[in-house]
Amino acid sequence: MKLRNQLALSMLIQAAGAVAVLLSTLALGKSMGPAVQGVFSNVKSEVEFLSAFAMLGLPQALFFYVRSGRMCLQRAQRWAFASGGFALVLGMGAAWVRHGQLGVFACLTGLAIATCVLHGQFRVLLLNGRTALFNVITAAPQVLVFVAVLLAIAFAHSSASVAPPDRAQWLLAFAAVYSLAALLAWWWLRGIEQPASVGRAGWREIMNYGAASWLTASLATAAILGVQHWVEGASGCVVLGQFTMSMVLTQIPLTPINYALPILLRHWTGRPQIKTALLWSALLFAALLLVAALIYGISFWWPDFALGQAYAGIAKALAVLMVGVSAEAAARVLMAHAGASGKPWVAVHNESVRCGVLLLCWACGMSAGLMPICIAWAAGAVAAAGMTVWHSLRHLAASKQSAASQTGAQP
Repeated sequence: MKLRNQLALSMLIQAAGAVAVLLSTLALGKSMGPAVQGVFSNVKSEVEFLSAFAMLGLPQALFFYVRSGRMCLQRAQRWAFASGGFALVLGMGAAWVRHGQLGVFACLTGLAIATCVLHGQFRVLLLNGRTALFNVITAAPQVLVFVAVLLAIAFAHSSASVAPPDRAQWLLAFAAVYSLAALLAWWWLRGIEQPASVGRAGWREIMNYGAASWLTASLATAAILGVQHWVEGASGCVVLGQFTMSMVLTQIPLTPINYALPILLRHWTGRPQIKTALLWSALLFAALLLVAALIYGISFWWPDFALGQAYAGIAKALAVLMVGVSAEAAARVLMAHAGASGKPWVAVHNESVRCGVLLLCWACGMSAGLMPICIAWAAGAVAAAGMTVWHSLRHLAASKQSAASQTGAQP
């Protein structure tokens, strides 16, 4: 299948997943209010953060070495199960440190994170086969979470005595969803043909490649989780719900892009095309910047996006966030190219700049209101994208210099 068709299919399937996430958050916010929706979003972020930490950057590393014929699928799955065991222990420890709870709550936390890790590892390994399977297994948890949210709303409305879901119940839902998705991915992996072996990758090589991916994912999730804790502590659950709702809305364009990136990584590995990557990132930036301008214009007539008075002002906040999303989307295309070129640490630099800007805003005592927080987040994204563009331009200059040297060396 041509790259264009692969990307189109990926966008289509992942769009369904993005819509499911959006509908989950919208349904909770509309039916149960910002406080319940904020708890759901916070639990989701914690699971994603701890799973990103526990993956140790292995998904990209395992895919790269399996794809290049330096690791068999069976060995890659053993690495995945090992990281899942680590995630189980990490999750139980985090439940005690973060929430002061052990027992059932700790087990649910560990199980949710472990199954999320296994799903993340297996889904990337599916890229060594048909990309359609990768797309389906990536979107599956998002759709299943939406089903769980609908069930929670139905139970809550069935009787006035039924309390809204708490953290433990959301953890149980995430554990069930990721368990089902991970089992399905593992079953599909059994049918993938093993690439021809050209050697064996050592554990140091695997960990070195994975370290950059691990730091990138951990810093990215830590940034959003840290901002959520900042907002919750300074402004309360209502503002937290407004901010997380705004962030979820920004995922509408970002989620399909995110899940198309592995297709680009697969395509560019071994044959980097920096000019194409720069062109695509520039077009993406311009398109999403136009969306930000449109949302800002709409905010004058539709300030709450029809979400109710509790979300007043969210439209302008979303417009500000979309400026950051424009820069972030462009940077992610360039980071995918850097990873395919054997430079995964470019992404670490990107996320480090973002975290640095957010820490600076926090240290300077910036207000934790909805609009100031959105401005801080957008500023961090723009600064981080600037760093990534700088790296890419250096790569382009080096490529031109190398091509000129080769041309001059020819008789």
